[in-house]
Amino acid sequence: MALFGPPDVEKLKTKKNVKGLIKALNFYEDKEIRKKAACALGSIKDRRAIDPLISSALYDKEKIVRKNDVDALWAIGREKTIALLIKKLQNTTDSIYEIASTLSETGSKHVAKSLAKMIPETSSLINRSGIIKALDKLNWQPKKDELGAYYWIEKGEWHKCIEIGTSAIKPLISKSMSGLSCPEAVKALGVIGDSQAVDGLITLLDHDKSDMTNYAAEALGKTGDKRAIKPLLKILQEKYSREIADALERLGWQPDESKNGAFYWISKKNWNQCVKIGAPAIFPLIDILKSYKWSERKAAAIALVKIYHSGMIDATYKQMILSHKSKITEEHVDGKQHRDGTSYSDCNEHRDSHVHGDRGIGINFHEHYDDTDLLEEEQIKIGLNENDVLNEQLHDEIIEKDENQILTFDHEEFLKPYQCRNCLMTFKSSELGDKRWQECPKCKNLTIKTKPLVTCPSCKEIWGIPIGKVGKLKCSRCSHIFKVNT
Repeated sequence: MALFGPPDVEKLKTKKNVKGLIKALNFYEDKEIRKKAACALGSIKDRRAIDPLISSALYDKEKIVRKNDVDALWAIGREKTIALLIKKLQNTTDSIYEIASTLSETGSKHVAKSLAKMIPETSSLINRSGIIKALDKLNWQPKKDELGAYYWIEKGEWHKCIEIGTSAIKPLISKSMSGLSCPEAVKALGVIGDSQAVDGLITLLDHDKSDMTNYAAEALGKTGDKRAIKPLLKILQEKYSREIADALERLGWQPDESKNGAFYWISKKNWNQCVKIGAPAIFPLIDILKSYKWSERKAAAIALVKIYHSGMIDATYKQMILSHKSKITEEHVDGKQHRDGTSYSDCNEHRDSHVHGDRGIGINFHEHYDDTDLLEEEQIKIGLNENDVLNEQLHDEIIEKDENQILTFDHEEFLKPYQCRNCLMTFKSSELGDKRWQECPKCKNLTIKTKPLVTCPSCKEIWGIPIGKVGKLKCSRCSHIFKVNT
């Protein structure tokens, strides 16, 4: 070789100058020289070239050079040298996609198995995809074992994992614990459902992502394995979740009047049950006062106030609640302007996705709150409005119902869409303030703002009907008679 200038690969090949060809393999000024050097080393088949060729196959920036490197390695030692390359490949994430594709062209079953073993050890999604494509090119047929499960997971064929059964549990847990949420893997574990799968799902309850915890809880509920009850109760105290509560219910666990019962009812958003529990519910409810959701803080605060005034707790517990009085009574203030045009003060009414901070709860510590105040949040979440809640409670106590009576009201009555839930006195909007609940001028009870609305099926006129009325309404506009039940 000349002292200066590019190496003469053909001359080096003729003289079987392996050292010179290895140097040419690192001649980065010209990819053609590196490509020819790899081919020459493959034809000479000197084992001294194995390590330099592996290094070039892993790190050369040109795809064509890497392909020639792999071809040369295959020529020198076939499966043995390729296995050495793959062993080195496991310690790097560089170029796996391209090298795996190149390896697939060798047609070696040994290469396929070695590549398959790399799937669980390769962190990059792109590189794993390259391995899967290479295996498909090699027509590799996975067995019903752990390695096969890793393969089908990458293909998204979850039913294949379920068919594999117990051997798929470790790969499925590994997939579930990865950075990305994968509910399909968790559900597959639940379907497999044997003791090892249950153990894996219990491990997933401690997942960093709450949605994965919920998926694991849901799957555990479907297994019917009562061993899951204790860990579900433990995680329920850390993550208030309806899915966890539902799983406990499916496993046959019944809430009692203990702290566990309080956590259960809080997760179900059934605040009245927390009030019935009394003292054991105080700590969990105080914890909810830290929630980022004002509606939850408000419901917990009302529950605490109700427990305080219930006569069920001693002075020690009362003092515990009083220590949070300032947080409970501080006026609620929304932190940022919203894009939907709603006011600053009521987080519940916002319809945009604007993330905001707010402070305070705004509960009157000495005001009387009844069951409706605590039912509201839960009922609204399942699609009922405030009138539906009141109608349910007033169904049997306001009026003796007659489905055949004709309901008629004068026009003045229709102009009063607001009604006291206690004495049924009605009001015009001008007689009430802006607050959602008002004190009735007649009976001094809280007043609901709106009555149920019904629409005449004939003329489409909308009427506000007093709560608790059942019968047939005669429309004052078109005289059409239609059935109502409010």
